[in-house]
Amino acid sequence: MTTFVEVVPALVSTSDEDMFAALYAEHFGRLSGYALSLIGDRNAATDVATEAFTRLFSRWGKVRDPRAWVCFVATSLALEPCRPTTLALSP
Repeated sequence: MTTFVEVVPALVSTSDEDMFAALYAEHFGRLSGYALSLIGDRNAATDVATEAFTRLFSRWGKVRDPRAWVCFVATSLALEPCRPTTLALSP
């Protein structure tokens, strides 16, 4: 299995979009499967993976480790409904 770190040197002469596309092609399925293991709903898992990659693309030049970052975001998105809501304190 090739990792993103191994792919980057081969893609140095390509555009940012090509580098992003390579990362997406290699990891979207795995990320979607990971999200599915967290939330148990295939459609929601695909939405989580899509949103994570969308957020990554908008920050592409600022993220040091894109693969780790997209996994972190997917985890946060998948677990978001599990977080307790803040209760308003009554006066």
